[in-house]
Amino acid sequence: MEVLLLAAGVSLILTGIVDVFFTVLHPDGFGFLSSRLYKGLFASMRLLTRPLPPKFRALGLSTAAPLMIPVSITVWIALVLTGYAFVYYVGMSSQSFNFSSPGLEPSLGEALYVSGTAISTLGFGDVTPADGLYQTLTVSEALIGFGILTLAVSYVVGIYGVVQRLGVLGAGLLHQASDTAEPLSILAPHFPDGEPRDIDPHIMGLHRSLVELYEGLKRYPGPLLLPQPATLPLAALHLSHDRGRGRCLALGTL
Repeated sequence: MEVLLLAAGVSLILTGIVDVFFTVLHPDGFGFLSSRLYKGLFASMRLLTRPLPPKFRALGLSTAAPLMIPVSITVWIALVLTGYAFVYYVGMSSQSFNFSSPGLEPSLGEALYVSGTAISTLGFGDVTPADGLYQTLTVSEALIGFGILTLAVSYVVGIYGVVQRLGVLGAGLLHQASDTAEPLSILAPHFPDGEPRDIDPHIMGLHRSLVELYEGLKRYPGPLLLPQPATLPLAALHLSHDRGRGRCLALGTL
């Protein structure tokens, strides 16, 4: 039984840490667990909002992407917290923890409590590890919990940076377009009397914005590659990527 608890605990801890790495730190930014969470959450929101009127259904679906971030962070912390709790429970059975209150006794609930105080760095002191190994484990859990929260903050900041760039690009294109249903109207102001004027800076600026947006979408694919309220005119972005031949950016119509 103790071996199974230890194996389950270590597996949960590694699953949480590895998924944080692939989601936040890896260049592709798509963890094996978080990607399934994103798909499952969006599918659930589609199912829940299906009976609603179109206006409220659109509102419900638009909340799926923002919900993905706190859900992912909660799952990461829950995995690590539960994994360490299993390990601590084995230590409590072998009397490797001290209980300062007479009402406390070894149990899975107390192990979860110790793990929660460790990962949140609260450390109330009513249940403390007496063995050097478990003292080291509680310190490592506190460091991992702090690291997850820190990386989660940087992840959120990065995502909303991409959303901001998307909004700026969309506003710029809408400002240029006299008719949002006609993509060529974006370029019309730069061809007075049929002759190009100041087109090079405009194309270079648009290219730079598209590259930044493409890199952001590639870095944070889960919460961003979902149906969102229309912010771009029908001059949609067709982005393709070939690692061997570089990037190709082009404008087209939906």
